[in-house]
Amino acid sequence: MKKNYLLGVASGVVLAASWKFLLKEGVKIGVKVGRGIKKVSAETLEDIEDASAEAMQDLEEEDQVARENGRQESGRRRKRPSVPN
Repeated sequence: MKKNYLLGVASGVVLAASWKFLLKEGVKIGVKVGRGIKKVSAETLEDIEDASAEAMQDLEEEDQVARENGRQESGRRRKRPSVPN
């Protein structure tokens, strides 16, 4: 029991003497992790923006083709003969 008490006191003394160092190291690790996450997030966002721009371009091209096909078909249509009543 006395040994545990002395170990606890010794741990407390070590922590009291080095708390600032431990806190600073913890903050540094947090900042490094945050920077890494920010970099990965920026790259991912850029990839999403690129994919979105490509998809919009594809849709515009498909719409253009559909409009051109619609114009060609309207020029080819014949008028229906009128049916006498």
